[in-house]
Amino acid sequence: MDTLFLRLPATASESIQTVCFRQGHWQRLGAWAVNADLMQQWESLRDLPVVLITPVGMDTTVIVQASPRQRREAGAALVALAEDFVAEDYERLHWTLESIDDQQVLARGINKQWLLSWRDQLRSHGLNVCAAIPESVLFGQDHDTWLWLPAGGNSVYWRMELGQGAVVEQNDIALLMEAQLQRTPLSGFVRLRYPQGVELPELPERVQPAAAPWQDWTDVLKTQNSRYWLQHPQNWLMGELAQKTSSPNQKRWRWVAALAVFAVILQIGLTRLETHRIQQQTVAARVESEALYRSAFPEDRRIINLARQFNAKKAQASAVDPTQLLQLLAQTAPNAGSQIVKLEYQDAALTRVDVIAPALSDISQWSAQLTAAGISTQVDNSRFEAGIAKAKLQLRVSTRGQ
Repeated sequence: MDTLFLRLPATASESIQTVCFRQGHWQRLGAWAVNADLMQQWESLRDLPVVLITPVGMDTTVIVQASPRQRREAGAALVALAEDFVAEDYERLHWTLESIDDQQVLARGINKQWLLSWRDQLRSHGLNVCAAIPESVLFGQDHDTWLWLPAGGNSVYWRMELGQGAVVEQNDIALLMEAQLQRTPLSGFVRLRYPQGVELPELPERVQPAAAPWQDWTDVLKTQNSRYWLQHPQNWLMGELAQKTSSPNQKRWRWVAALAVFAVILQIGLTRLETHRIQQQTVAARVESEALYRSAFPEDRRIINLARQFNAKKAQASAVDPTQLLQLLAQTAPNAGSQIVKLEYQDAALTRVDVIAPALSDISQWSAQLTAAGISTQVDNSRFEAGIAKAKLQLRVSTRGQ
């Protein structure tokens, strides 16, 4: 697949390094400066998908101890577990996660503002930026093998164990390597991979230089087809930074989206109308309940809290009169949609009532309110059919002393 690869500069004084795979051939396009002539330099490459290579030293790596369950539940926020090991505010970095084993995750972060600045700038020049990959992941790593890469000027990118790497001054690297060997003793020698043609300084005796079969990142790209790099699992431009692509049917889908929005607005309007209707029914039911209460207790001329006043009346009596169950059922109904379908009076204590409600939770609430009112309530055969919750309530009238 024809693809343009751009290695971003680590400093303002550097240029963009470019490589293109087109019509089955790899081609180095040289170093390009970011200026007004940028569009002219890649005018013929504008339609190609672009993979950005972020230079070594721009990303931060840390190993997080986490179980598979913690990874599933936390996602990218898993990095918060290693906040103390990150030199800068971890929330300012964009992170990718790579499983090492069942207990360890390699988290790789990069300055989000820096990455987005480059992505947006290149897209503003008409480039189709699809992926961004850390340069360090292009070079594989073996056990007991270190990596040496030139990082501009007198600096060197030195990668040790997995998740450990830094850009250091070449003059200091021999002392740093010796200190690392003493801190984490390795059995035998450690191999140092470095690009062909690079001259190395004098290194500790236990470090054995081994020239790699490549000279730089462009040689490593050629070991895989270009599509592999577009789909690389360590692509920075995933998740919240994923590219939002357009399709030929975009206009048609806009109409679909508009219709969907209209349908939602219409549904909201209908819901509000239904809510208003239910509120009116609730007010009517409350007025009816208060009228029933006044007919049962005419001495109470003022009703402030119907439920509380009814409970007070119930507390004064040794038992609830079964003939008042209908009144109590109407009073404790959670909403206007909760209705009595059938009532079977068994004896002075037991009554069975078939009820319906908008939801099973309404029936549970109804049962709880009846129990609180002194009616032992058991819910049998509760179910949800055709959008209606149904159940049978077994009511037993009991005294407060029982």
